[in-house]
Amino acid sequence: MGGETEAIIRPASREVKVSRIELGLENVGPFRGVHRFTFERGLNVIYGPNASGKSAIIRSLIVACVPSALSEDEVDVLNNYEISGRVRLQVEDGKYWIELARQPDGGVFVKGEPYVKGRAARIVRLIAFADRSNPLVSAILRGDEDQATGVLRDAVGLARLEEVATSLEREIQSLERKLDELSAERSRLLSEMSEVGERIKALEAAIRGSAPAVEAAGIRLKEALAEREKLSARLEQVREELEELEKHLREVEEERFSISLREKELRTLRQRLQDRISKLHSTLPERRKRLIELEEEKRKLEREMEKLGERLKAVKEEKERRLSVRDEGKCPYCGQPIDRDWIDREVRRLRELETDLMNERMKLARKISDLNVEISDLKEEIEEEIERSKRELRRVDAELAEAERNSRRLREKASRLKKRIGELVGEKDRMEARLRALDEELEELGITAEKLEDLMAKRAELEALRRERSSLARRLRELEEEERELREKLEKQKSLKTTVEARLAELREDVAEEVNEAVMRHFELLRLAELEPPILSRDLTFRLVRKGGVPTRLSQLSDSERAILAVAVTFVLKLHAIPWFPIYAVDNYVANSIHEKALPPLLEYLKERAERRGIVTVVAVHGPPSGERGLEILVNEEALRALKFRPGGISGGDGGQGQQPGYQGGAGLQQQ
Repeated sequence: MGGETEAIIRPASREVKVSRIELGLENVGPFRGVHRFTFERGLNVIYGPNASGKSAIIRSLIVACVPSALSEDEVDVLNNYEISGRVRLQVEDGKYWIELARQPDGGVFVKGEPYVKGRAARIVRLIAFADRSNPLVSAILRGDEDQATGVLRDAVGLARLEEVATSLEREIQSLERKLDELSAERSRLLSEMSEVGERIKALEAAIRGSAPAVEAAGIRLKEALAEREKLSARLEQVREELEELEKHLREVEEERFSISLREKELRTLRQRLQDRISKLHSTLPERRKRLIELEEEKRKLEREMEKLGERLKAVKEEKERRLSVRDEGKCPYCGQPIDRDWIDREVRRLRELETDLMNERMKLARKISDLNVEISDLKEEIEEEIERSKRELRRVDAELAEAERNSRRLREKASRLKKRIGELVGEKDRMEARLRALDEELEELGITAEKLEDLMAKRAELEALRRERSSLARRLRELEEEERELREKLEKQKSLKTTVEARLAELREDVAEEVNEAVMRHFELLRLAELEPPILSRDLTFRLVRKGGVPTRLSQLSDSERAILAVAVTFVLKLHAIPWFPIYAVDNYVANSIHEKALPPLLEYLKERAERRGIVTVVAVHGPPSGERGLEILVNEEALRALKFRPGGISGGDGGQGQQPGYQGGAGLQQQ
């Protein structure tokens, strides 16, 4: 919260004074093509008739300074008949630009480098541009006091400061509760330390009173006690180690037993595999004999197959010879006349014989194929089974060897454990014997085992109490340090709260006084001073009372009075809250709401303040065309003189860009 709070409670002291700004427009509002406008320090009046582009210029300034502050700003700026446009702004040496592109859905895509970025853009939009889209101006013009008050408090940071003050108050209360808790804990710790101290004194006295024989025995007793304590501690270690070793030995023996069972299973399996391999080997001669018989039968069939092939070939050749001479008159071999019927019978006979031979040949081929399968199966069956058994035997041998190695390792480990257990048992027996001897020696010195145990218990309790006292003292120091830090933080938060409250009072007083002074001045200048001051209360709520003490409301003021009030409030806030922003602008809609006799004094007030504070104030005012030029920009004294003496020049409204989409501008424009 620190950085944000500091920014709120310290008003911006930076103030920028400018001599002029330049605005370049391309396809904006009614201005198609490129146009440039120059605004001088002080009052600049954009003067022209409906649809001449006055409001478009104001909206272009808004978009160039605070893009996307309100969603409709960019949509209204781009010319209705163009798909892209540009706004350029030059403030002294700084250059800023915004590009606009129409989207298929009718929206406008915006990119560029605006004058204001971040959260400040919203405040600038609220108080530097008095137009119908401004929530503060709109609320005042509608006479909505609640919304106007809310927006006003938000714009000057009053609501945020009150929120910060409330937050600080909650944090201060939380810190005070924490300090009370720490104080209570500190009291409890001091009480506990006192109790522990008393118990320590009682134990020290009891130890001194319960062991007169110990004190009399002198050095020997101390040595014996020290030796006994050392032996007791070592005996406890030995017993723990013995217990752990015996547990480990049981685990080793259980593992050895499991491995021995597995060894027996593996040896049984190995014997079965060896018997199976031997049995398979014994069947090999019989199978080999059968294999020889099958191969001999296969060779016979193959020879028979060859003979059938030769016969089939001869039959085919004979058939072909018969067919070749069937249509001849004479036999080419013997010269005898050809008997076609006889040849046809011979061909049919040869074809039948060919078919029989082919069928017989196919039968032989199937028999040979069956023999090949049987021979292959016979060859593979025994060899594969023997190989599988051998692989299984090798696996069993490997697992058996691993089991034997593990068994040897566990036997060696068990042997080492037993040896170590035996050593520890011997050491334990020796220590127990030595302890018995020490007990007898201590008894001779006047110390019984019960007294010794009681004395040792008291000493242990005394040591524990001393540690507890040290722990309590350490915690007490931590509490004191924590309490010190909390008090420092509490003082800082109280100081910050005081600063915030002072800034709140200052802000309420400054803003309320300036607004009241400006508004009452305008009302007096316009001879409309029917309201009694103050117009704003110190909490920035509207306090409207007619002359004679008759309360009234914002909604009961005239349109002109509300418009003057909206301009006065936003202009004063501009000077007070954002002195670093160089522009203040009033839209044609707001200016036209002011009575024609009241506008010149208001403009004179804006001119005088703007020149003195070094800002550019732009006001759009409706009026008839000046010659053939249509729109012109009037500056400072020129504007005041022109508006005071132009009859009927301050009335009507701005019809927007829809009437003259191709309008190219008038006075004050430089066409490019």
